[in-house]
Amino acid sequence: MFPTDFSSLERRRLLTICAVLFCALTLPYAWAWLLSPGDGVYSGLLYNPDDQNVHLSWARQAHDGAFFLRDLFTTEGLQNGERPLFTNVLLWSIGIVARVTNLPLILVYHAFRVVFALLAIWWFAALCAHLSTDKRVRFAAVALAAFGGGAGFLAPLFPTRIFIDRADTKGLPMMPEAFTFASAFVFPLFITSVALLVFVYLQTLRARRTGQLKFAFGAAIAAFLLTNIHTYDAIPLNVVMLLWALSSTRLRRKNTTNAQATNAQATNAQATNVQATNVQAAHAQMLRVRTLAPLMVVLATIPMLIYQRFVLGNSEEFRVKAFSPKPAPPIFDLFLSLSPLLILAIISAYFVFRQIQNARETPETARATSPDARMMILWAFVALALVYTPTNLISFARKMIEGVHLPLCFLAALGIVGLLDACKTPRLVNRVLVGGFVALMSFSSLTFVGWCLNNARDNNASRAQYLMPPLYLPQEAHDAMQFLHDLPYSRDRAVLCSPLWGNFIPPQTGWAVYTGHFDETLHFTRKNGAAFAFFRRKMGAAQSLNWLRQNRIGWVLIGPNERAIGARELRFPVAWSGGQTTIYRVP
Repeated sequence: MFPTDFSSLERRRLLTICAVLFCALTLPYAWAWLLSPGDGVYSGLLYNPDDQNVHLSWARQAHDGAFFLRDLFTTEGLQNGERPLFTNVLLWSIGIVARVTNLPLILVYHAFRVVFALLAIWWFAALCAHLSTDKRVRFAAVALAAFGGGAGFLAPLFPTRIFIDRADTKGLPMMPEAFTFASAFVFPLFITSVALLVFVYLQTLRARRTGQLKFAFGAAIAAFLLTNIHTYDAIPLNVVMLLWALSSTRLRRKNTTNAQATNAQATNAQATNVQATNVQAAHAQMLRVRTLAPLMVVLATIPMLIYQRFVLGNSEEFRVKAFSPKPAPPIFDLFLSLSPLLILAIISAYFVFRQIQNARETPETARATSPDARMMILWAFVALALVYTPTNLISFARKMIEGVHLPLCFLAALGIVGLLDACKTPRLVNRVLVGGFVALMSFSSLTFVGWCLNNARDNNASRAQYLMPPLYLPQEAHDAMQFLHDLPYSRDRAVLCSPLWGNFIPPQTGWAVYTGHFDETLHFTRKNGAAFAFFRRKMGAAQSLNWLRQNRIGWVLIGPNERAIGARELRFPVAWSGGQTTIYRVP
């Protein structure tokens, strides 16, 4: 009943959605590149370059030959000689592809982002095809997933609340990982994780439907990679898979008599004893795989979960950051942000369970929605519940919201189509209302893109007070970083400069910095104060040199940002100079 492929019409619609999504994910970056000032170089980023430069710094290390990666925004690892232990297969792959193809790292970074965004939508469409025969539900779900956001359009009515799909609200930062389009627009790390999540659920469902373990192995491999790339996703995934396996175990016991009935039917149909035995064995295999497939996914995540715990226990760089509490938004704010999708999801849950009950009472009735749609209900509400895990247990629990947008989109599409069918509205009215709902839910996505482009217009000048790095670097900054990049020395020393340019030095040069990111730089406030004291000559000459050596600083960059806080020329050897920028070598 539930297809494994798309009809020609559905395929054309899906290709159209993918084409529009491709344009939405690439054209704003092209526009920002065209906006580049005459004396500036575009970084290739649009949203919060500080966070994206962290990911790019890992890819840079992979490009330069490293598999195990360190935090280049802090100097503790250089001081204590700590061996790097962290690794991330996605960012390692980005670095390796850039190295092999000799393409700019930022270009490969965006290529991965766009490719995995399209894969996420395609696999999600396949998952929806397994769960509903109603093409209206499938099309609405995919369109919502590709372009939808939250209820940020309600912000004028609730000016004091935090909307997690809007970057222009005050308080807790926007959570792009909660929405598919926002993830795809900004972070390859996020959208790749979302794509792998969808693939895990899709392949697990295929294994349960067909009884073929090859699909379960595919899901297990994807789960292993997912746990390495974005470990937090493994926790809600494992909870859902365990509940799914438990429900299958109960179903297996309940259906033991069904296997006997199937055997009897085969015999009554004048089948041979061997044929009857084969039918019974196939049915038993199906039931075993229904339980085994989710458990294989859980088992596949365990090695990387153990290894990540080992990294946290043996790396100060990552332990301090990992155990820094990052609270989730207030429950009401989260509900308000997702309210249209959540309300329709609750309605669709009622439709799903009512249809399953009706099918039990009248088995001959055709079902438009598979009972496996309960998995989407589990996925959505388990992930939302785990977001509020106490921070003393999981400090960054809010990250577990990643991917929740997809099951909510399917359930919302199921809910709105079910409501319209119940109201018996004309087909044309149904199309207009569904299209209007998709457009309304896409408002936050459009607002987000507009907000990013507005920041490009002023080069993040309005956010400089928060130490947000610029999107366009002056030519002299680009040249200075090119000089650092070309240095033949091993990267066992750090660069001292302000965080505004220092945020770009690790991804563009492979050198570590003393301060460069408010969160990745351990003890940022204290270190920033010490850097200011150095630049403002609050230290004596001997004390300054001793401080630089203690912190493994080998280079000092003084440019317009440093001069603005009172920095003056140093009596160190000049390694490079251009415009208002000078790089000194620490003797």
